[in-house]
Amino acid sequence: MNLVEQILALLYHFLMGQVFALLFSFLSLLTMSFKAWSRTFLYLIFSLSFTFFFYMGLFYINGGMLHFYLFVVFFGSLCLYY
Repeated sequence: MNLVEQILALLYHFLMGQVFALLFSFLSLLTMSFKAWSRTFLYLIFSLSFTFFFYMGLFYINGGMLHFYLFVVFFGSLCLYY
């Protein structure tokens, strides 16, 4: 990856960490009164669909390459949100 792709990938991971945390919090508020099995099913569907769209966007930025520091930025963004 060249420098521009790395910077875009870092920003993308940071932004998607914030978006994931925001949407997951919103989903948690919406499903507060649901039964445990339906809540688990919705969380699973949400996580799988978010992962699909996340990697689709990453594919257009840098060909879908992942590195450890990109995961650190993503989870750091999640921690920053919460």
